[in-house]
Amino acid sequence: FYLWRDPTQGRHCRLGQGLLLLGALTLGANIALMSQMFHQSGALYQLYLIWGLGVLAMAYSLRLTLLGMLAMVLIGLGYVRGMSQPEFLAITELSWLRLIIQHMPVFAGLLFIPLAYWCRSRWMFRLSAIAVVAALEWNLINFDLWPYPGWIAAIACALPPALLWSYGGFLGRIQPNLQEFNSTARTLGITFLSLSCYFLSFHVLWDSSPSVKPLVEVTSILLEPAVIDSLILGSLTIWAWIKLLRRVESTTKVVATMIVISALVPYWHLSIGILPILAVLIFNLLLFLIDIGLIRAGLAEGKRGLFWGGMVLLTLQILTRMLEYDTGLLVKSIVLFLCGLGIIGAGLWFERYLNYDL
Repeated sequence: FYLWRDPTQGRHCRLGQGLLLLGALTLGANIALMSQMFHQSGALYQLYLIWGLGVLAMAYSLRLTLLGMLAMVLIGLGYVRGMSQPEFLAITELSWLRLIIQHMPVFAGLLFIPLAYWCRSRWMFRLSAIAVVAALEWNLINFDLWPYPGWIAAIACALPPALLWSYGGFLGRIQPNLQEFNSTARTLGITFLSLSCYFLSFHVLWDSSPSVKPLVEVTSILLEPAVIDSLILGSLTIWAWIKLLRRVESTTKVVATMIVISALVPYWHLSIGILPILAVLIFNLLLFLIDIGLIRAGLAEGKRGLFWGGMVLLTLQILTRMLEYDTGLLVKSIVLFLCGLGIIGAGLWFERYLNYDL
C-alpha cells in the first residue's frame, strides 16, 4: 500500500499494485484455510462469492480498477457455480449468498456500476453492464415455469437494449452530473441489438413450433427471481424512457422502433402463430438497417469504430446468408472475392476521407 500510494515513483506504484493484487489473490487461500481450521465446510460457490466480496471491498477502499475486475471475475465464477448447484443442497446454505445468486442482475448493477464511477474506468463500466445483461439473460433462459414463452422471449430481446439506451435517462434524474458513460451504454445497447438481430436471422430458429407449457398460478410466477429482476429493471427502463420521449431525437425513434419490433416478432411466433419466413426477413432487414446506420454515423462523425463496426456486420451478414443457404461453390467464391474487395476499397476510401477532412 505504501509503495502504491506514491505517485512520484512509477516503478514503486506498479510494484505496489502488483503486491495489492497478490494480497487479493491470497485472500481466497486464507479464507479456505480458516474454514478448514474451524471445520466449516460449504459449497465452492460460497468461497468464490465471499472472496469476491472481500476483493470488492478492497477495490472500493483503494479505488483500484484492477481489483474491481478481479472481484467481478470471482463473483462471476461464484454465480456460475451457484446456478449449477442443486436446489436440495441449498437448504443448509447461507440464505444471503443464495439471494445474491438468484438476483445477480440487480446485485451486479448495485455492486459494480458505482465502482466504475468511483474508479472512473470505462472498461469497468462495460464489464459491469455486460454482467447485468448476461445474468438477466441467463435467469430468463433457466426460467422454465412460465406458461407463456412469448413473454420471456420478448423481455429477453427488448429489455437489455432498452435499458442500456435509456441509461442516461434515469441516471440524469438521480444525479445530472454523472453522464460520462452515457455514450458507452448506448454503444453497448446497439451492440446487443445488432447481435440479437444477427442470431435471430437464422431460419433454423424459426422452423420449430413452440411447446405448450402447463399453466401455473400467477402468485407463484411473480415470486420467481427472474420475474422480480425483470420488474425492477423494467420499471427503471420505463421511467427512463418517459424522460427520453419528452425530447425525442430521430436516432432514439429509430432505435425504439427496432426494439419494439425485435420484441413483437418472437412474442407473435411463440404465442400467436409461427412466422418461419417473415421473422427471418424482418431480422435480416433490421440488421441491414443497423449496418447502414453505423456506416452512415461513422462517415458523418468521422469515427473509425462506427464505420468499421458497420462494415464488419454487413460483411458478416452477407457471408452468413451465403453459407447458410444452399449455393454453388462458384457463387460462394465470387461473394467472398467481392466482400474482400469491397472491404479493402471501403477502408482505403474511408481513411482517405478522414485525412482529407483533417
